[in-house]
Amino acid sequence: MSFLYYVFFIMLLSVFVYIIYLQLFRKKSLALLHFEEALKNENAGYYEAAVAGYETALAEQQKLRFDNGVLTRKIREKIKVLHTIILYNRNFHPAGSGIVV
Repeated sequence: MSFLYYVFFIMLLSVFVYIIYLQLFRKKSLALLHFEEALKNENAGYYEAAVAGYETALAEQQKLRFDNGVLTRKIREKIKVLHTIILYNRNFHPAGSGIVV
């Protein structure tokens, strides 16, 4: 009976090690990397670069076989908001007004 306990323990331990391995060494998708870079640009105030990054992330996300609907929806919402912000900045802060945005 103790042999079965050892086998069960080894199986449980190997499953645990495999889960840790998956969490530590999994690769991020290219779409997610573009999304992170665009988010950094957005937070820094580089809205045009952020829109370009989000559009690239959206194109990469649509290339995937298993499309992540949540990420696609977030990217589309961010692109809409950024276009609104860019239009606002262009309309209400002309280039020669001296206001730095």
